[in-house]
Amino acid sequence: MKMQSVTSSNISAVGYDGDTETLAIRFKAADGMPGNLYEYHKVPHIVHDALMGAESVGKFFAKHVRPLYEHTKAEEARAA
Repeated sequence: MKMQSVTSSNISAVGYDGDTETLAIRFKAADGMPGNLYEYHKVPHIVHDALMGAESVGKFFAKHVRPLYEHTKAEEARAA
């Protein structure tokens, strides 16, 4: 899945697969480097579009994605 960098204090990049309705969120580690990758399931494309167009990606994610969609950790952050 192609990831797109975003401007956010907590999120490094976002990806989306419309076929599976999977939203991928790469968080930032404490040092600002790319951190863990989580996949959120059954997320409609309109939610992804709204996330990408939000004034604050992190606030939108915290309100409209994190509490509403099941997720799995897809990848641990890699040590530098």
